[in-house]
Amino acid sequence: MEKIIEIQNLYFKYEEELVLEDINLEIFEREFVSIIGPNGAGKTTLIKILLNLLPFKDGSIKIFNKDITKDKSYLEYIGYLPQFSTIDKNFPITVKEAILISRYKRKGLLSLFNVSYTEEDKKEVEEIIELLNLKDKEDKRISELSGGQLQKLLLARALAKNIKILILDEPTNFIDPKSKTELIDIILKIKNTLNITVIMVSHDLNVVYKLTDKLVCINKKAFVSKLDNKNLKMKDKIYENLKAIYSQNFEYIEHLNCILD
Repeated sequence: MEKIIEIQNLYFKYEEELVLEDINLEIFEREFVSIIGPNGAGKTTLIKILLNLLPFKDGSIKIFNKDITKDKSYLEYIGYLPQFSTIDKNFPITVKEAILISRYKRKGLLSLFNVSYTEEDKKEVEEIIELLNLKDKEDKRISELSGGQLQKLLLARALAKNIKILILDEPTNFIDPKSKTELIDIILKIKNTLNITVIMVSHDLNVVYKLTDKLVCINKKAFVSKLDNKNLKMKDKIYENLKAIYSQNFEYIEHLNCILD
């Protein structure tokens, strides 16, 4: 597989507070990478750096083999589902229209004044609506959506941009258990059917273990493991990495026959 993200010797400070320390990470195409760690560990900071929302001075990051401090064209191929939605639910628009609008960037600013979509646009949006189980909601106003349905809409908007990398920041937070289970299944379907790389920040280890190829345990420093639940040596390494980021008092309890099956 081709390497699409390469982070080398990354350090980051907020004023004098060291937040990220010597981060080294390689991510390959079609990998599902989960980032876990305690609050304040630097997870969101790392995501913001990848999205070019925070400048950094020490270290290097290449995405699609391009230095992100010099070439920001990679951002066109990244979809982002933030932890907190900024969408205005009172805006008078349907679910399908909201997904179509996300393709404006490809068309350019003038399309805002002359709205038209190609058959390809419509076909791709229809496929995304089917993939995310939104067919029965496509004609509803976004104000009518539940929290879980809104999360699926935001995910659909991210996917509609023909992305190569999808970044999810705590995607299952603040939604009910039923919506959470459905969203996990959809994310798993995305992993198995779309040729994209997924990076997910999560506190939910059940979700992480179900979806992940590569696990990044982060607390200023990063500890990287391939995830293989059948490999006992790998489990031991993951346990040590978790203990390193959560403190020596960390207790690991393995549950069987849960959503991991």
